[in-house]
Amino acid sequence: MSGSGLSGLVAQAYEAACDTTGMASFVEHTAEYFGAQQSAITITPNKHPEVFLPITHGISTEAIRTLFDARERQGTLFANLVEIPTGQTIALDGYDRPELVGHELTRRRSDASLDSVNVLAGVVVADDNNRCDLLLFRDKSHGEFSPSEHEALRELMSYLRRAIELNKRFVKMFVEHRTAISVIDNAP
Repeated sequence: MSGSGLSGLVAQAYEAACDTTGMASFVEHTAEYFGAQQSAITITPNKHPEVFLPITHGISTEAIRTLFDARERQGTLFANLVEIPTGQTIALDGYDRPELVGHELTRRRSDASLDSVNVLAGVVVADDNNRCDLLLFRDKSHGEFSPSEHEALRELMSYLRRAIELNKRFVKMFVEHRTAISVIDNAP
């Protein structure tokens, strides 16, 4: 997959918007493309954060859930994500690996540690109903995320956002069609 580059990820984003299996594959290939060892997409209904759905690669769902549960504390990953608009990215450099420190993402005191990560995260969708974020974790030893990687992630997220919207339209059309057929079938 990594050989097909960003255009392959864009195509996969359209498939991923339709089911969680496709989304899991998309998350894995996105990590591969960006040279990240861990990645996740999180989906949350705003009014029901308990229904938080993380789709992960290389990191446990418990670690992502713990990071999400800490969103009320200023300076945490998800608190920072709430501050940026849809389609934008943020980079957090030199954080402890979540699974090595009780799932807390905290600033590393020593930049030389191999147990620290750089984070590139972005907001795919943030509307009145739902929120979807994309997270990439790269070992500190593999370097920081570059400005061109920020731009590539923003572009990829725009395609994923379009795919999600397109999928919603098709679902709505399918429901309307099914309702119309049901009304016709039950007409005297």
